[in-house]
Amino acid sequence: QALAGGITTLVGGGTGPAEGTKATTITPGPWHLARMFEALETFPVNIGLLGKGNTMSQEAMHSQLRGGALGFKIHEDWGATPAAIDACLTVCERTGAQLAIHTDTLNEAGFVADTLAAIAGRTIHAYHTEGAGGGHAPDIISVVSEP
Repeated sequence: QALAGGITTLVGGGTGPAEGTKATTITPGPWHLARMFEALETFPVNIGLLGKGNTMSQEAMHSQLRGGALGFKIHEDWGATPAAIDACLTVCERTGAQLAIHTDTLNEAGFVADTLAAIAGRTIHAYHTEGAGGGHAPDIISVVSEP
């Protein structure tokens, strides 16, 4: 309600300099979410944490939502595959959660057309659509033309 009501909310994630989170702004799993919420409870601002969306396990995503995740992030470092994108967006559609994505710069799991096919017109926040800092090289900018 606070987010929809216009109260300033910071959105991000992480657990510090750890392999499951560094450079990806993801808080992986309900245990880490709980620890981060404990660490953040003295800050006088709304903070939403993104869970790890790089999984095919809908139960794993649901457990992160039950643990307090505001939404999810899929990052290329952990596999921005079309299957993971579809699975995460399916959970998001069913729960009202949101998904942010940092797409596959090296096109290892597919090209921008494959990512767009997996998104299938659903709502998503795409990082680095300008092409500087990640995302499908060389044509990530084309995602901004999608409705």
